Amino acid sequence: MLTLFSIPKPFTGHIGVIQRNALASWRRLAPAVEVILLGADAGVAEAAAEFGLRHQPEIILNAHGTPLVTDAFARARTLSQQPFLMYSNADMLYDESLLAALEAVSHLPAFLLSGRRWDLAINKDWRAGPPAAWAELFATRATRGRLHGPAGMDYFIFPRKHDFGMPPFAVGRVGWDSWLVWQTRMVGVPVIDATVDIAALHQNHDYHSLQLGYQHVRGPERDLNLRAAGGLSHLLTLREASHCLTEGRLAPPPWPRQFFARLGPTGFYQKMLALKRALT
Repeated sequence: MLTLFSIPKPFTGHIGVIQRNALASWRRLAPAVEVILLGADAGVAEAAAEFGLRHQPEIILNAHGTPLVTDAFARARTLSQQPFLMYSNADMLYDESLLAALEAVSHLPAFLLSGRRWDLAINKDWRAGPPAAWAELFATRATRGRLHGPAGMDYFIFPRKHDFGMPPFAVGRVGWDSWLVWQTRMVGVPVIDATVDIAALHQNHDYHSLQLGYQHVRGPERDLNLRAAGGLSHLLTLREASHCLTEGRLAPPPWPRQFFARLGPTGFYQKMLALKRALT
């Protein structure tokens, strides 16, 4: 039904632990979900073998040595035979609510499905966690964690046949995910916020794995991504989603969010957002 693809970081230290936790949670969704790991960073091939996942070591890198998420999307469309694709960051945990949400929108000819993440501090190895412990972790996310803002989009689900025409974006750097929402809204395809229905848990971590620290939000690659996106006006978030999925039912967002949903594709609103971002 679904091919989930991801570009993991090197499997070292704490990030290695939480990435293995993520792979364990994805593996629990088999056989409905197949997983493809892309890239040749340290430990990726070994992790794919450990969990019985597909591994695609080849991926295009930019001049800074960072994988292009654009290439990952293109390769996933070629490698998968499933009707739907899902990109996910490699530190995310999911349960069966993911499949239920996809089933609820699978009749649509085109869509982009995402949702806000729950941020949790998870330090231990969950690979051998019993089903009851996993269920409790997801059920208590509201008391254990914090719901991220509308820019906390760590996954996207869409029909495999859909080509976004994505410019060359570096993975893990600001802009590409918000551009994806902008592009989808601009061509009139539904952007669906499934925060209520999909339990998406993000395992908190630092950014020591990035050589220059917080270069995902500043630095040369951030500038390259924004330039590829066409500027700050070509970035939208789930605040501007055209639809919400709640208890399996698809509907326009409630007010006042419907106000932002209607304004999202307009040039005036996008220019105002760009001005606000430039000043902060």
